[in-house]
Amino acid sequence: MSHCLGSNQLPFEKDTDLADQELKRLSEQLIKLQGSDKNSITRRINNLKKIVDSYKNAPRRVGLWQIRATFFTEDAYEIEKITHKILHTYLDKQSPIGEVFRCSTQEAIAAVHGAISQCRYKLYKVTLSD
Repeated sequence: MSHCLGSNQLPFEKDTDLADQELKRLSEQLIKLQGSDKNSITRRINNLKKIVDSYKNAPRRVGLWQIRATFFTEDAYEIEKITHKILHTYLDKQSPIGEVFRCSTQEAIAAVHGAISQCRYKLYKVTLSD
């Protein structure tokens, strides 16, 4: 499994320049393709356009995101999956940025601890901030 370190660019909800650059690159590539390769790139372009348009047309949110806790475990993917199941009733279905849960920090931290105890994975480190 590869590890994405990010692009050091702003996320979609703040700036779509990176996505716009990718759309331009894909569009230039599309001209040179035929058959199933062209169909594949066309689907990617259409999907990316939908995503970019949804962020460009989304109402501006008022608020501030702040990381309150970080967890270092043996299997972050599995812990995240179970945590999302625990918090499913708090899912904000109107959020334009994917899975956002409307719950207190304490509830979220308790859900992560619950997921870790269900998996019996080792918890290496927890960092909490004010």
